[in-house]
Amino acid sequence: MNSSSYSDQRKSGAAVRCEGISRAFAGTGLVLDRLTFQIEPGEFVALLGPSGSGKSSLLRLTAGLDRADAGRLVIEAEQGTVSRGFVFQEATLIPWRNVLRNTTLPLELQGWETERALTPLGIAGAGARCRAGLGTQAGGERVALVA
Repeated sequence: MNSSSYSDQRKSGAAVRCEGISRAFAGTGLVLDRLTFQIEPGEFVALLGPSGSGKSSLLRLTAGLDRADAGRLVIEAEQGTVSRGFVFQEATLIPWRNVLRNTTLPLELQGWETERALTPLGIAGAGARCRAGLGTQAGGERVALVA
């Protein structure tokens, strides 16, 4: 890849702007206190801090899974619409769905049929292992499913 295409690729994506974000929980209190920052499209950011400092809370806010108590969070796509993904800290599988149905759930929620969802993954016509119940996988395999 030449340097101009790398530069163009880095600049694509979405901007994230947090202005005075606060979030508190019963029992633990304030975990985000008037947090303000901006991430430009293509920037790489790492959240570091001790347990309970609000890292997961901030990620849940940006993923749209939670709402701030105060402040404003804006995510703007440079082109098209914003698509967000999120991997939970714990294996959050739906126990009554098999491996295959848990894996394809996000695509099903977007209206894709299961076999069509599997084609880009290279596992269309998936075998018995993917159609197995969740009780047949080790803990690490369950975590890998949601990642």
